[in-house]
Amino acid sequence: MERQAMVRQLVDVLARTVSHLVGQGLPDDLYLDTLSIHTARRIWLALKPIMESDSELEARLQAFGFMPEDNDKRRALESKLLGIFSRNAALAREIQSFLGDVRGDHVSTETAPTFPIPAGSVPTNEALRRLEVLRLLRSGVEAERIAERFEIPAGEVYRINYDYSIGGIRGAVISENSPSWLEQLDGNEPFLRRLEMVRLLRGGTPIGVVARQFDALEDYVLLLGQNFAEHGIAGIMTDEDVERFRAIRRDTIRICAYNLQGVRDDGSFRFRRIARELAGYRPDLIALQEVISGAGVEDTSGQIARWLSAITGEHYRSHFTYCHLFMDRYPEGVAVCGRVEAKTIHSIDLTTHLSNGLKPSMARRAMVTETSLMGRRVILASVHLDHLGAGEVRLAQAEKLLSELDRMTGVTDSHALILAGDFNDTEDSPTLKCLKNAGYRDAYRTLHKNKGNTFPLPRPEARIDYVLVKGPAEIVAAEVILNNSDFSDHLGLTVVIR
Repeated sequence: MERQAMVRQLVDVLARTVSHLVGQGLPDDLYLDTLSIHTARRIWLALKPIMESDSELEARLQAFGFMPEDNDKRRALESKLLGIFSRNAALAREIQSFLGDVRGDHVSTETAPTFPIPAGSVPTNEALRRLEVLRLLRSGVEAERIAERFEIPAGEVYRINYDYSIGGIRGAVISENSPSWLEQLDGNEPFLRRLEMVRLLRGGTPIGVVARQFDALEDYVLLLGQNFAEHGIAGIMTDEDVERFRAIRRDTIRICAYNLQGVRDDGSFRFRRIARELAGYRPDLIALQEVISGAGVEDTSGQIARWLSAITGEHYRSHFTYCHLFMDRYPEGVAVCGRVEAKTIHSIDLTTHLSNGLKPSMARRAMVTETSLMGRRVILASVHLDHLGAGEVRLAQAEKLLSELDRMTGVTDSHALILAGDFNDTEDSPTLKCLKNAGYRDAYRTLHKNKGNTFPLPRPEARIDYVLVKGPAEIVAAEVILNNSDFSDHLGLTVVIR
């Protein structure tokens, strides 16, 4: 156990310095005092001969340097170091001597000595006074006793500790007299208090100090830290926090549909611009058509998902199905992008076994995902029907789509079944009448009596793109979006349901 504690302390020190040691540089907002850097470099030099003969250790250190907050990488490094120290006791003792008084997140005040305040004069130099306050607090002396000795409020003792956790030695010795982020907000807000406890704990403040500052049990602080390490922010949220979040983010589901118009000469920059526009609508699901994936082109739905993730902070995923070649070269198909992971994914063939032996001018498929959003089952099909002929083929494709959806997903317990995309047909066509007779509502036309043309830009004359909704979901908003011919020759659609 003693060696495991030493390894945890070692990894805590490396967590703050390894990116510097492996040449990745330090974050702009991270300050490390000279002692921390000096200690880390001595440790690094001691481990360097091992790394030269053990590439696995070097690889794990490099991985940890890139993502020191990743618990899996931390545990992998700790396991590797334990194995090395079990075979090399001399190296373990050398590393232990380097660590000295350096304390990490995993060091509890239960094992730290409690020192009485030494007799003698209080330092008159302000920097030395603050350092002495910090030393006493982190040695286990109660904040009230320190405050009495230095004739300062107990809150100032904790402020010095806060400054140290934010800015290291420099933060501790420079008095800013500016309120902390917690004081600028509501310091009595329970969630913010829990968050600040975790921040102080992970910044190196001993558990006992955090517990005393917030008048909490050490067991509670420790459990908060463990829950945060395992689950992140969600680990320190209560049911009440979740309900408040849901009250802010209304119980609605947002769907977008857009034909990307294959590929152009402007490359991936166009898809970044499209993603930036889509991000403003906060879509939960997106149906995309004329998606290209292959022949030297990175999956364009994947590009949009990646940019949406970077812009919104959400994790968008894309699911593509191939249909045919675009311009006899580029693999084209349809896709669904989602903010949450799909529970099931289906691809429906709309090319073969159509009624009356009909065949489309080129191969077509629909991409179907089933997702749980706000606790409700939502099924979305991204559709791009045939573009030639008088409409018999599109009607046959619609009939097969309905049949396959019923067979694959069922309809009894779904909050919403959604067909979205480029139907290549007008709203008074047999194709749209067939879908409406099956219970699907035209989302845009439900809320708008006129307009809604989507093709072709810059002067759209036809309405051929739709979002159709079936089920108990209420349609609360529907708009035509992305009116920019630099993006596509189609307009897009956004629909909000409840």
